[in-house]
Amino acid sequence: MLDTMFDAPLRMVDFRHESGAVHAADSYSRILKKGAVMLSTTPGHANALPALANAIHSEAPVINIAGSAESPNLGRGAMQDLIRLMLLNRLRRGHGKFRHLHEFLSTLPWLLGRP
Repeated sequence: MLDTMFDAPLRMVDFRHESGAVHAADSYSRILKKGAVMLSTTPGHANALPALANAIHSEAPVINIAGSAESPNLGRGAMQDLIRLMLLNRLRRGHGKFRHLHEFLSTLPWLLGRP
């Protein structure tokens, strides 16, 4: 995914904590009606939950993208195996596991809709 992002006309903004990144995306999206957050691992996803709850409650168009262990290693107990979708069960608009970028891109228009 990072390789694809480097080829896209995106601006990367680095934060020291995932919750701060989500709060910044929340503020940005409320003003400009666009925003995204990319988290690299499951611990980062858990750190972002309070800020994601706030963004979802305010109906901000924030997208949370969290990576996982490589497909052959799924289900083997790696830290990235934590069930992220379970953590977001009551908060999310939509969710899914995407093995290919085109699967994610086909779902993106629906995810960008208002909750």
